Amino acid sequence: MSQLRDTILDAQDLREEVVDVPEWGVKILLMGMSARQRGLMVESVGDKMFLTTDVVLTLARDPETREPIFDKADRDALAEKSGGVLDRLAQKVLELSGVDVGAAETEVAADPT
Repeated sequence: MSQLRDTILDAQDLREEVVDVPEWGVKILLMGMSARQRGLMVESVGDKMFLTTDVVLTLARDPETREPIFDKADRDALAEKSGGVLDRLAQKVLELSGVDVGAAETEVAADPT
């Protein structure tokens, strides 16, 4: 295999950012999605009510250990948290993932289904 291939596959290109969540009194590490994660997230959007919850559930990490904060069993409890907070965190994940949030919002407004 070529050195170029190895360089590309070894590159750490997923963005991440520690963000303050004053409503919860914590800082969390948000990870950008890989192409696989984006595809799985888009595929599982059947229940749009849980979209922002699932983004945070999947991509929020402890900044010190880098371990996931939540697991699937926390989905319903997390969904009871502030929609504004979850929306803000999910938007940050989308930004870190290279998704043009403005374009996505325009598309959803044009066709909410």
